[in-house]
Amino acid sequence: MTVLYGCVSTHAHHYCTLISKQAYGPLWKSSLGPYTNINVACPELLEQVLRQEGKYPVRSDMALWKEHRDARGLPYGPFTEDGERWHRLRPGPREAVLYTGTINAVTSDLLGRLEAERRGSPSGRGVGDVASLLYRFALEGIASILFETRIGCLEPQVPPETQRFIAAIGCMFRDSVFVTALPAWTRALLPFWDRYLRSWDTIFAFGPCQRGGGWAVGPEAKGAARAALPREVTGVGGGQVPDAPHLAQMPLLKAIVKETLRLYPVVPTNARIIVEKDVVVGDYLFPKDTLFVLAHYAMAHDEHSFPEPERFLPQRWLRAGATPHHPFSSIPFGYGVRACVGRRIAELEMYLALTRIIQNYELHPDPRGREVHPLSRIVLVPDKPINLELVARAPVP
Repeated sequence: MTVLYGCVSTHAHHYCTLISKQAYGPLWKSSLGPYTNINVACPELLEQVLRQEGKYPVRSDMALWKEHRDARGLPYGPFTEDGERWHRLRPGPREAVLYTGTINAVTSDLLGRLEAERRGSPSGRGVGDVASLLYRFALEGIASILFETRIGCLEPQVPPETQRFIAAIGCMFRDSVFVTALPAWTRALLPFWDRYLRSWDTIFAFGPCQRGGGWAVGPEAKGAARAALPREVTGVGGGQVPDAPHLAQMPLLKAIVKETLRLYPVVPTNARIIVEKDVVVGDYLFPKDTLFVLAHYAMAHDEHSFPEPERFLPQRWLRAGATPHHPFSSIPFGYGVRACVGRRIAELEMYLALTRIIQNYELHPDPRGREVHPLSRIVLVPDKPINLELVARAPVP
């Protein structure tokens, strides 16, 4: 059966995949805009797809990025190129621990920004829109590594060119939803396509980006984990600035990040086109060039893999309380040669930032806050600001 995903549901596309899986099973056909998709929503079938992707798998979710490059006469890069040329361009693995000092310096600026926001609030403890601030932290961190310079994301007054860059990234992701779903003939009538191209022009004039996750310090980081994490963080290294050996002794911290990315995968769906051969998935033979949509959100919220899937339970990832699940049931950074090239840097940013925030503050939800839900804009984002109260901890003796 073919499922039609209309434009009205694009912001809840992650929920649509979950509902479709419940209605049609782990493998179904759908249409979105000009695309006909084979959706894969169980880890066993996902593993079959990814283990057959060959040497030169294609990410169809980069098609819109290519259209911008084509429209502007720009060359492709490692994210947009395919085939043998992509294989030559793709970056090799990075030793993320080499950048611990760089990321710690950026984290110090983040703590300064949090403290300034906290002191400037009416209550003396409130920090608004924490996810946005953490996004700017992640952007500053990756810029420090790639450009070997700072771009001012955490300054009290963000430089105008950096602010335009940040705004362009957000606009590009928002309009991507519409230009994907709407037919090409609407581009001359509606504003989304021109805005999308202009956003990319601004991004290209500045540089690359990386999106971090604000959910790990939001309302989900609660319960027993909220009490146990400070003990772990302060118990390792005595409250000093952490480095790689310290992080290796923080299993709960890593479990919290894994559980957060299970509940809120940054990319709720992505895609593969296997161009080299026909493939068998389940009981079906698919011709080469079939577009497979990998429904990560639906798999990570499946009760067969994760009992009580809507609950935040970091112990799922700890040896003492781990529940068995298929290794492909939650792969927020992807798998194989087309996996996220910045995974280790992103993890390092999350670990260092969370460790030092927890060392310095108790985190409490804003008592006036409302429940926050995920929103699909190609990546998953909060549908409203995540506001917190930060209470200073007593120094470790």
